[in-house]
Amino acid sequence: MRRNAALFRHAGTALAYNKNVEHLLLCGPFAAALSPFFNKFAPNASIDVYQGKEFNEADFSFLENNAVCSLTKEQYDFIAAPLYIMYLPPSSLATFLWDCYDALSNNGILYLSFSDAVASNFGMADHPSWYSDEMLKLKFYPLADMLSSLDAVGFVIKDIQIDHCDVFDRVVTVILMKNLK
Repeated sequence: MRRNAALFRHAGTALAYNKNVEHLLLCGPFAAALSPFFNKFAPNASIDVYQGKEFNEADFSFLENNAVCSLTKEQYDFIAAPLYIMYLPPSSLATFLWDCYDALSNNGILYLSFSDAVASNFGMADHPSWYSDEMLKLKFYPLADMLSSLDAVGFVIKDIQIDHCDVFDRVVTVILMKNLK
């Protein structure tokens, strides 16, 4: 995790957009590893972790105190999904974004990061893993397509950062706010 820390360097910045985080959800394959980081910066927040049974699983239920729970409306002040959407097939992306929007409180923050695709492509493709010898099914979404999708859902973009790194060519971090006008 330490050698890939640059991939998550904007996570702390995202928390600054909502200083009163009481309920936080971490999503994806790195959620459990990042929970101590978020616990340090939001020590009074309750933190739920969703990793999924498989990385490609789009069902949004998660373990909380060994019981399966589902997202409910306006449940979280902050949702972090670093490098998670790359594991979602295109057919599940819109559902995930809408679920996040519904689960956030007003002015809640969604922190997303993903590897940027140069051009639109369809479906999932095999890519070498950056942490093991296995192949992963991943989908790289173009930034323009993601911004259109996020706008359609109703998120307000607060910040966009693009970093070049060894693991992926470009990693995009988007910090979004649910704002009911």
